[in-house]
Amino acid sequence: LHLEHGGQPTDRHGMRHASIYPYGLFATADGSVVIAVQQNEQWRRLCTSMGDPDLGVQPEFADNVDRVRNRTLVDARLEPWFAVRSTEVAIACLESAGVAWSRCSEVRDLGHHPALRRVSVETPDGQTVDVPRPAGRTGLHPGPIPALGQHTDAVRLEFDVQTPPPPSSSPSPSPSPSGGNT
Repeated sequence: LHLEHGGQPTDRHGMRHASIYPYGLFATADGSVVIAVQQNEQWRRLCTSMGDPDLGVQPEFADNVDRVRNRTLVDARLEPWFAVRSTEVAIACLESAGVAWSRCSEVRDLGHHPALRRVSVETPDGQTVDVPRPAGRTGLHPGPIPALGQHTDAVRLEFDVQTPPPPSSSPSPSPSPSGGNT
């Protein structure tokens, strides 16, 4: 849309928003938090909650257009503030200012995410493992995981696929350049 209506593409900003600022990932002392300041009043409340109400009314940060234009200067003020505070303290500040926020999960966090649901299944060697349950399948009680090749013949029969002959112990003839066997 920026290209269609503004005549130029937006720059890449990674986890940061191209046209709303501050809106993106900020590192904390023990992790990170994504913030989304979408209104000028939210910006002023955030600055007050951070203990710097004057920052919220400085002309170079007065509105979203100014903050986008001066994102490097905004970062120079916000990044050090977040960097010395725990994620929980940063979240409390954002909550008190009414600023939208979220956690940013790392891969190592996903196994402990509260939305992850698991189901136990038996492996071919008789062990039981917990695997992610497919979304929306609350009543799922799967049977054991089949052994490799356990259902091959049944699947081939169902789809009318011929079982290939067993591998030959003698080498097969090489095709000739004309396409026939030599």
